[in-house]
Amino acid sequence: MLPAVEPSGSIDFEPGLLPALEALPESQRVCVVMVHGYGWGQTEIAELLQISPSTVRTHLSRGLARLQKTLEVSGHAD
Repeated sequence: MLPAVEPSGSIDFEPGLLPALEALPESQRVCVVMVHGYGWGQTEIAELLQISPSTVRTHLSRGLARLQKTLEVSGHAD
């Protein structure tokens, strides 16, 4: 389980993000936070969680889709 993340006043972020992350199934939340929050690679996550890289990709894809729907956003800027 990942440590709780407390937002600081110096970072501008979507206020609904933390509740939306908390609503995700744990497997999806862990993959989304590890990739987009901590910058881990999908292969590293797969090794840590002892799952296949394709399973990590599935959790990540589904988690991001749920977040987009919940937060009513389309896509993301790279």
